Amino acid sequence: MMTATYVQGTDIATIRLYGSDTNLLSPIFSDEELLSFLTIEGDVRLAAAAALERMASDKTLLAKVRAVGDISLDGISLAKQLMANAANLRDIVEKNGAYAAIGFADIYMEDVI
Repeated sequence: MMTATYVQGTDIATIRLYGSDTNLLSPIFSDEELLSFLTIEGDVRLAAAAALERMASDKTLLAKVRAVGDISLDGISLAKQLMANAANLRDIVEKNGAYAAIGFADIYMEDVI
């Protein structure tokens, strides 16, 4: 069985936070999927970016994001916003290095779903 947790201070929680997947009543990704993104990307912000990109590229996940977030954006606009959020995370890592500290001031909150 796939699990979905949100324990502060863990990589999974950080990925969920950056990736706008914090509603555990209806998670977009399982912990195992997020760990796979982390294994592939090697950084929690890059893993969150990969999760956002995956959401944006999958119609089923887009529908789930819209339902969970009660979002009124159409699918194309939502996908563009998710991709912009992912690009922002990737830019932060590129500019600051993979292991640089990041604060929420570095992410444009109006871009976070």
